[in-house]
Amino acid sequence: MSGKPNQPGEAGIGRGIGMNKKLPAWLVLTVICVVAAALLAGTNLMTKDVIAENANRAKMETLGKLLPDAKTFEDDPESGISIGKDGDGNPVGYALAAVTQGFGGEVETTVAARPDGTINGISVGGSNFAETAGLGARAKEPEFQAQFAGKTAPVALKKDGGEIDALSGATITSRAVVKGVNQAMEGIAAVAGFTVESTSTAEHLGEGKYAATAQGYGGPVKVYLTLDDSRTIQEIAIGDSQFAETKEVGGRAKEPAFQDQFIGKTLPVAIGDIDAISGATITTNAVIEAIGEINDALDKGLADSPITEEKQPEAAPAEEKKESAAGTKTGVRKRSGGSAAATAAPEAESTQSGNVKVRRKTAGTTATPVPDAEAAEAEATEAPAAEATQSGNVTVRRVKK
Repeated sequence: MSGKPNQPGEAGIGRGIGMNKKLPAWLVLTVICVVAAALLAGTNLMTKDVIAENANRAKMETLGKLLPDAKTFEDDPESGISIGKDGDGNPVGYALAAVTQGFGGEVETTVAARPDGTINGISVGGSNFAETAGLGARAKEPEFQAQFAGKTAPVALKKDGGEIDALSGATITSRAVVKGVNQAMEGIAAVAGFTVESTSTAEHLGEGKYAATAQGYGGPVKVYLTLDDSRTIQEIAIGDSQFAETKEVGGRAKEPAFQDQFIGKTLPVAIGDIDAISGATITTNAVIEAIGEINDALDKGLADSPITEEKQPEAAPAEEKKESAAGTKTGVRKRSGGSAAATAAPEAESTQSGNVKVRRKTAGTTATPVPDAEAAEAEATEAPAAEATQSGNVTVRRVKK
């Protein structure tokens, strides 16, 4: 028998040590979580001041460029407006940032105005700016921004009756900037003392009923909403007598498959919350913009404003009406308990009055997918891989090689 004999109790001691080293899994996970949380908290403490300092530095650089005559800046705590003052403490300008919805997400537009209400300059961007490179992202270029200097609000694109040239292939982004400029100027006017005509189209149509209009591809797109006390959409109607979106493209905004997506959603609604109409991004964005305008107006007391004479269309009896001579269904599809007259799909109720179709919330419903359209609206998708031209009702897509 060779080798060093074990000392008495050696094996037992080894087994005891091994058992003590084996910790419960929950304890290991707890330690890992505590350490990770401590590291994250420490990192936040070390960087939050740096982040705030960088943000403030960027803000001051922007203000300095927009109001070069100002020696100092003072923030109004209530409105968030930055007031630029000369060496004697007299206001030489005001600046305010407004955030609107662009094609790729939020577009932050900072606007500087002179005391007389003239726009001194604008700056476009923001930490969440994600517009398409070469298209919407060109809103950050000086050539586009310089158009606003010297003008008074409200401003508008030339295609909407104003003086601002839209970015080619980026109508959605261009309109987002214009909307931001007008919103900022309205805010500045309240502090500076000059007057700006409101661009809001929001209307109060009765208890819980509202409407607003936004510019679509073929013209104005009016949206009617019925909301509950939490601003959850109970009914939606899209389009009025001026609705002129391209048939089978933007015109599908009036179809149940698109409108049903909004039922049950609480304001605000973002474009990412619903499926856009294929080939009709401009029309889809107009609907979202109109809903957003209603939400903004509610924040400013729209529910307490006078009721306008126009009424939101009411639901018609539960029956399917015959198609018109033009082949377009002018009737109503409404869910009815066992009624043979109602042939509509049971997932939703709808009614159409004139050119307006109402969608109502029903229990346990799901929206059916919107089928792909063969045609697409020009400038609708802002996709750099294709060009679009439109002649009459025919849209041609040309793919770049």
